[in-house]
Amino acid sequence: MGAPETLADRMRRFARMIPDVGTYQDREARRDTDKRFRTWLADGLDGERRRLSSMKERGTRLEYLDDLDRLERTMQRIADSIRYARYGYGGLFDSVKIDDEKLAEIYRYDLDVAEYLDTIRAALNSLAAEVTLDSIQKARDSIDRLDQKWRRRSDLFLGVHKER
Repeated sequence: MGAPETLADRMRRFARMIPDVGTYQDREARRDTDKRFRTWLADGLDGERRRLSSMKERGTRLEYLDDLDRLERTMQRIADSIRYARYGYGGLFDSVKIDDEKLAEIYRYDLDVAEYLDTIRAALNSLAAEVTLDSIQKARDSIDRLDQKWRRRSDLFLGVHKER
């Protein structure tokens, strides 16, 4: 036998009986999940950016500092754009509505972006092992690729995203 139904559970069940109220609550929960996910992803990228910053402070050769500074600024910009991106679902009064199919596509895309964070981590591991022009370029390439992936996310909201 399950746990007894609480007053909050009964109120949620009742609210779902009223047309559009339950759907609205479900969508608001998705918005909250989307925000939490993007915050987690941006925080992960910020952690890697801080790691890059500490690499610079450990005696990196002067000739590489400008390149590392640019990488760090790019990572900060991407983390900010992730953190402050559009919500995955428009609320009741938002002018742009996103249907469930498009929302599922956005979530799949976000998961792909999240998995790409491991690629950046690996590139920064190589950079931490030895700072060279080659390791800087590999890190830059992976960070630029993440930037491109994230920019394409906005295309999903506009409906112009084409699978490659």
